[in-house]
Amino acid sequence: MQLSILSGQRTAELLDAAGFRARVVDWVMYGFGPEHAAAREHIARVEDLSDAHHLRVGDRDVLVAYLLEITAAATGNGRAGLPGVAPPRAR
Repeated sequence: MQLSILSGQRTAELLDAAGFRARVVDWVMYGFGPEHAAAREHIARVEDLSDAHHLRVGDRDVLVAYLLEITAAATGNGRAGLPGVAPPRAR
């Protein structure tokens, strides 16, 4: 799951570096709870420095939770590979 108040770009970079890719398969919006009130200043800073964001719906702050399908990235030979595992060599 990816939250809109975190950087989606950074998540994609970390997944790519580990040999994975992700695509959004579902999403839901929900209102900021009391736990977000204490972190509001930090959330604003993260949003200023990245592609993170939240939305205003009426007078409520909401964030988006994205459900991600994470799969191994293709190795160029049409097959998925595991990070750190080389495909077998041709004999």
